[in-house]
Amino acid sequence: MSFEPPAGILDIGNATLRVGKLEVAETSGLNQGLQNIIKNDLLITENNESSPYIKDHKWGLKLPTTWVGEFEVKGHSGKYIDFNFYNENSASNAQGYNLTFKDTTMTLRYDGGNPLGGGAATIPTIVGAFRKVNIFFERGVISVSIDGTRYLYHKESDGFNQGLGVASRVVSATGSAFVNLFIEQNAGDSAFKNLRIVNGRFISDKTSNIAFIGGNLGVGVNSPKEALDIRGNMHLTRVSNVSQIKVESNVVAEYTGPHDRPLRKYPEVALTSATTGGYTASQSSEYDTSGSFNAWKAFDSSEAPNGTLAITQTSQYNNTSGTLVYTGDKDLLGDSNYKGEWIKLELPISIAVKKIHLQPRTTYFDQTPCNFKIAGSNDNSSWDVLYHNNPAANTTIPSDAEQVHHMTHNLTKYYKYVALVANTTGAPISGNYMTMSLTNLELYGYEEGSGSLDTTLKSVYNVPATTGT
Repeated sequence: MSFEPPAGILDIGNATLRVGKLEVAETSGLNQGLQNIIKNDLLITENNESSPYIKDHKWGLKLPTTWVGEFEVKGHSGKYIDFNFYNENSASNAQGYNLTFKDTTMTLRYDGGNPLGGGAATIPTIVGAFRKVNIFFERGVISVSIDGTRYLYHKESDGFNQGLGVASRVVSATGSAFVNLFIEQNAGDSAFKNLRIVNGRFISDKTSNIAFIGGNLGVGVNSPKEALDIRGNMHLTRVSNVSQIKVESNVVAEYTGPHDRPLRKYPEVALTSATTGGYTASQSSEYDTSGSFNAWKAFDSSEAPNGTLAITQTSQYNNTSGTLVYTGDKDLLGDSNYKGEWIKLELPISIAVKKIHLQPRTTYFDQTPCNFKIAGSNDNSSWDVLYHNNPAANTTIPSDAEQVHHMTHNLTKYYKYVALVANTTGAPISGNYMTMSLTNLELYGYEEGSGSLDTTLKSVYNVPATTGT
């Protein structure tokens, strides 16, 4: 059935238009609207199996910020084939991103610069044989696979652009747009065919055991029919405390405990000031009054040994033995026999502390706490000792080596305040600073009610009764 469309506007009022397939032959001014509606639209399709390109070619296309492409390429010995893409107005393999295939190598460059993604990748030879290429592009990330195996991965933060995102010209909204093919050897033994580019979606190659098409994820199936389509048996096993999903039995799923939830790191956010996200860091004293060495610097997730630091006042410890020499009020724990400089974290919730990670400095690693206690409190006044690191006198601290200490007391009690109190530092202390410093301190534990679970959950088929009721 066919009919001639009206020359004007077709207005069907409040009626519903229902079609099996809607195909628009030509549009004007609606491109952006169609992009908003059709998220997985096919941008380029070249099904030229019988007549591959054997010379340079270009496609006028403005690429989106996320796309997936595939094509097949075959090369002549010693000659290159370039796949070039960017959104500007000239066709040259010296500009934009250029993916070069030559014999058994593949190289990604931008504006003819140094190779990206770790340098030239060794790939199966393209001489005399077509290889299927898949490109995943998402702003600052480019991943390239050959015949289903990834050989190149580039992220802009690892390259020339220093984490500023994809090079601006590639997603430029101005100028003409091109996807280019450059073939050095214009002969049948160099060839390029079957190009497809899809906006913002993975492409199934109809052979993979994992596919993502039209919003549906398939495992063991290349054309998923459901949002999650799994074909075959699936068995998930942990090394301990086994959990299983058994598809092949009449029990659809079975999860059996006990099951320990992973330890969580605290603070859960990187501190950017003394109080951040409900966390408050404090210390017994500070190296100077500028705020450059405040307690929160130990909780900002920086693990650089000489990066941001929490440092207490100088002349607090003996620079030969590392013992505390300051005679003032340094007994946070209320123990006159155990004093020391301290660093403390107040949490928005109470936690059971299981272990800590402590990162010394590199240059002055001897300033790291040596004989120290980890303590917990719920009123910021009365403290329980969770762990006591008490090595032999004059123990040498390993240079910038992260220390992991596991708690030994009160493992099931939850605390809102956690503190580290250093009675001694490493010895002898480098230089004349005689202070205690930390570059990173992480607490690991559980919130109340989030520890081990002992659970069995079963789901069975809903079999109708045979009584006829």
